[in-house]
Amino acid sequence: MKRLIFLVIPLLFAAGFAFGASPVYTARYNEGYSLFSKGRFTQSIRHFRLMLADDRTNDLSDNCQYWIGEAYFNLKQYEQALLEFDRVLTFPGTNKREDALYKIGDCHEKLGNPVKAREIYLRLLADYPSSRHASYILKYLQTTPER
Repeated sequence: MKRLIFLVIPLLFAAGFAFGASPVYTARYNEGYSLFSKGRFTQSIRHFRLMLADDRTNDLSDNCQYWIGEAYFNLKQYEQALLEFDRVLTFPGTNKREDALYKIGDCHEKLGNPVKAREIYLRLLADYPSSRHASYILKYLQTTPER
């Protein structure tokens, strides 16, 4: 039995399970993530927006908001993606803050605003010095002028 628990718990986290998230909300989240994973970005945006309209306080709500940003980013709608990633930062205690900051910087890069990208990346490194994005950011900072 213990062996089964050790196998199932990591799978639940990978599938978007969050303690405090209802099983129904978690199942809906997994449906939206599946749409995103299959490249059905517009449908995933609609799906996650409906979930947020139903409950913005669920433990997975910030993740829904994040994937909306990722979907717009994949659609190359960088200005809209930037707005959506900014909204992730409004969720108190979000576990997506580091990734949202990275994507905000990435959006600024794509939009041709290296000064703003640099500012965001520096903020990310200040807040998350061990970030998994650090190697890319450090290379970017070395090759991009400050102004």
